[in-house]
Amino acid sequence: MNKLQTTSNGGFPILLDDLRWTDDAYREAFAGAMASYGIDTYAASFILAGCVITGSTTHTCASGWICLKGEILRVDAHVLPALVAGQIYYWAVVETNDPAGSKIFRNNSTIDTYKVRRAKIIGGTAPSDYLGTDITSPTPRLSDKIFNNLDALRKFARITQEAWHAVGSSGEPAFAGSIVNASTYGPACSFFKDEFNNVHIRGAASGISFGPTASIWTLPSAYRPTNILMFFVPVFDSVTTNWNTVLINILPTGAIITYRLMDASVAITTPVVNLGEIVFSL
Repeated sequence: MNKLQTTSNGGFPILLDDLRWTDDAYREAFAGAMASYGIDTYAASFILAGCVITGSTTHTCASGWICLKGEILRVDAHVLPALVAGQIYYWAVVETNDPAGSKIFRNNSTIDTYKVRRAKIIGGTAPSDYLGTDITSPTPRLSDKIFNNLDALRKFARITQEAWHAVGSSGEPAFAGSIVNASTYGPACSFFKDEFNNVHIRGAASGISFGPTASIWTLPSAYRPTNILMFFVPVFDSVTTNWNTVLINILPTGAIITYRLMDASVAITTPVVNLGEIVFSL
């Protein structure tokens, strides 16, 4: 970020251009910060906070902050004006003077130098580069801009998504006992860790049992939670077609346990469990 060097003594010949240099430096820095999310602040305008429009016949805009073409402006709470035929609502910059900035120059002219710039919604015929808004289609927000540019966030994480690890494949964890994939009832059992350090587990398996040590498979050390996690997933009897719910425990050891059936009155003798897609953070 550019800066004005002010550490040298000897009578700095400060000029208005020096203040413009500093002002431009802050605008440029803000633009750079937003660019990391794929947002061009010089071309895009959006609400930073607040500015919620309420009301049915008379509409009020709450206070907040907005970015208008690279400039961050405060928004004071205000009532939207009534429109006449052909007019629309749009954001505009309203400039007033702070009396403390009234300065007498060397040529004896008095000039207001403290400009108070606020953004507000006005009604009328908008200029070609206006930022419009209306009651049913409000102004975009920073959160919307970021959501629409999520791919830019991948710059902060791994560029290549980790592939699913198929349980039972070469180099991957093995199923416990005689458990196998139940491909008729769901995807193959697998897992992976995403760029935000969340572990995803999915799959359907048969040949399972129930109990505090009844493991489906064990996750590698880099995928294990620090505490016991509990999830509820469906379990199906492939012979009687009975349905039940099973409590899944994922242990700090990495073991994925089919702990117990939740409804003891529904017998499951030939169980098939479908994990859906379980997600947890490390």
